[in-house]
Amino acid sequence: MVREIREAQVQLAEDMEALNTQFKRDNGYFAQMMQEERYRYERLEDQLNDLTELHQNETGNLKQELASIEEKVAYQAYERARDIQEVLESCQTRVSKLELQQQQQQTVQVENTDAKVLLGKCINIMLAIVTVILVCVSTAAKFTAPLLRSRLHLALTCVGVSVLALLWKNWEHMQGALERLLLPR
Repeated sequence: MVREIREAQVQLAEDMEALNTQFKRDNGYFAQMMQEERYRYERLEDQLNDLTELHQNETGNLKQELASIEEKVAYQAYERARDIQEVLESCQTRVSKLELQQQQQQTVQVENTDAKVLLGKCINIMLAIVTVILVCVSTAAKFTAPLLRSRLHLALTCVGVSVLALLWKNWEHMQGALERLLLPR
């Protein structure tokens, strides 16, 4: 029985040695796994920190870009509003000028209507005078036409006109001479 106990003790010692070896091997395996997991965890933590920092940088950049875009949009909106205001003022000025011009044209049209009536009357009077002058010239031409038919008539007419012109020019002398002849003293 001692032998059996000894054998059992040896067996137990071998089993313990095997369990101890197994435990050390498992412990080494788990330590290695823990080391790998710790390394993986540190890598993941670094990646997460990098991604978080990148995300924060990108968020900051986006905020800056958004603020810049907002500022540009506000400036462009202000510029457009100012341009529209200037165009509206320009249009209002043009409308005012056109209204003033229309009022002036209406006044001028009333004055022009009076001026046109007066001008029409003046033209009618001038036409009547020209008609009278043409009738006189036509009558004089009809009267003188028989006197200018031939060279003889023309020569006699020139002599007659010259005599009449001399008589007209010297009419006062002729009148005095006629008075002396006709009126005895």
